[in-house]
Amino acid sequence: MIFRKFNKKTPVRKFDHRRVKIGYSYIAKDLAKIFNTDCSVVHRWVREEGLIPIDEKIPAMFHFETTKQFIIHKNQARKMQIGNAGDLPCFKCRLKRRAYKDKVILIKQNDKLWNLKALCCACGSKMNMSMSANEFTLMITWGYLVVETLPKFTLIGISKPNVTTNLKNIQTINKFEYKGCLNFCSNNERIKHKYFDRLAQKFDKKTIAKIVYALLIFEEFNNFKDFKLFCYEDSKNFQKYLLKRYTQSMQTANRAITYVKQFFLWLREHEGYKKLCFDDIDSLQLSLKDREKARVNKPKDYLSIDKWQEIILNLKPIEPIEYRNRAIFTCLILTGARVDALISLKIKDVNLEHNYIFQDSSHVNTKFSSSHKINLWNFNPELKQILEDWIDKLKNEYGFNDNCTLFPKIRITSNNEFKFEADGFIKEPIKSTSIVRKELTKQLNKSNLGHYTPHTIRNSLIALFMGFDLNPEQLKAISQNMCHKSLNTTINSYYNVHEYRQDKIIQELNIEDLTKLQEVKNNPKYQYIISQMKNEEIINKVFDVVSQSN
Repeated sequence: MIFRKFNKKTPVRKFDHRRVKIGYSYIAKDLAKIFNTDCSVVHRWVREEGLIPIDEKIPAMFHFETTKQFIIHKNQARKMQIGNAGDLPCFKCRLKRRAYKDKVILIKQNDKLWNLKALCCACGSKMNMSMSANEFTLMITWGYLVVETLPKFTLIGISKPNVTTNLKNIQTINKFEYKGCLNFCSNNERIKHKYFDRLAQKFDKKTIAKIVYALLIFEEFNNFKDFKLFCYEDSKNFQKYLLKRYTQSMQTANRAITYVKQFFLWLREHEGYKKLCFDDIDSLQLSLKDREKARVNKPKDYLSIDKWQEIILNLKPIEPIEYRNRAIFTCLILTGARVDALISLKIKDVNLEHNYIFQDSSHVNTKFSSSHKINLWNFNPELKQILEDWIDKLKNEYGFNDNCTLFPKIRITSNNEFKFEADGFIKEPIKSTSIVRKELTKQLNKSNLGHYTPHTIRNSLIALFMGFDLNPEQLKAISQNMCHKSLNTTINSYYNVHEYRQDKIIQELNIEDLTKLQEVKNNPKYQYIISQMKNEEIINKVFDVVSQSN
């Protein structure tokens, strides 16, 4: 007899409705992927549980609003009736019951969860409930007594058990029926789904989410009419609608109408939509005046690098999290890297011997998923030593290796008082950049320096180097080290000359003097003298000669 091996997925008991994104419509394959289940499960939802498709075409497609409400309804259907505080679920009674004789056993499940065990006061079956450690402090109000062994269950003396809920109070949950009013066009949902699949090959999730939202705004404005009916009046009215909606953010309005225009240009090339007029689509843009307003580059805030170094060198860490945060700030200054890329670095990416960090896009979250080699800036040697000490600390004290993350998450454990506390690190990267922003704000507040974001360090570095007399080759090297594809990005987006400074620079630009100065600099004798100016004695002799001649 031949036995077949079935790789069945573990059945999911609870689905997270937040995975359903606004503006998307899903086919069964998409829902199976985001909920980590099988396509047959989604089809069963349609046949037996009331999930509503947008139309009768194949493959079946589901609107985001009905899908989200269905998942919420499905999760609530599994819940038992809510009882009083401290009642435990009894799966035999299908109710929440009080613990028999108010006696429970408390067992530590892992660093985050504790398990409460008891017997049902009605049927005597075992009940379990997992909760976080800090919530078990409520056992005093529940009136439970923690014991080592549970008492033997008997019906003697239990004429009316303390039951929180009764079978009469159970509400039978019917098949899902969406009671709201949905506005959508099924043809639009299907063509948008095809468009979003194409975008997934080019853009990341954040960019696609902005495009999805822009198209949803257009459909809401247009009362969800079929895209085939698009005309010139829709274009002009949508422009007015955006200007009225985003009066304080011209950039957002310009971005939204640009995304809609790109979609219709793509749509015009597909069968069934080729009758769309190109001139009508081309008119999907703001006026020249409004577009110029949207392109305004506001002055960049920056803090001098000396202040940044002073903040780091004044830090005296005690706790492990303080050592990690100091290393993060140090790496920000030494590299000027973006925070998303920084928190996803691994130890093997840092090469202190050759003074560089390699951002490998296979695991580092770089912009446009491009790999970069970043040389460390030559600042105070103590900064590089801080980073080196941090790597040694991870390897020697916490058992990390080169494949582990450079800036790990804090390990949270529960103590004997059922309270959470930090206990070293786990080999997982920091997931959110908000942690870095909050810690940086805390240190800036201590130094009374106001509010600055981690990205301000990039602006500060550009402002520092632009203050030096650098040749084009040096400027290009700096631009590449900041992971910019073009020097124009470095100069136009990160550095703006103040109006007062601009006037002063232009006034000092004497063409005749600059021409003579350039001739002197090209003289080999001048270049030799400059090369010897590192010796302070020679500088003093030259100064004495010049002063005597005067």
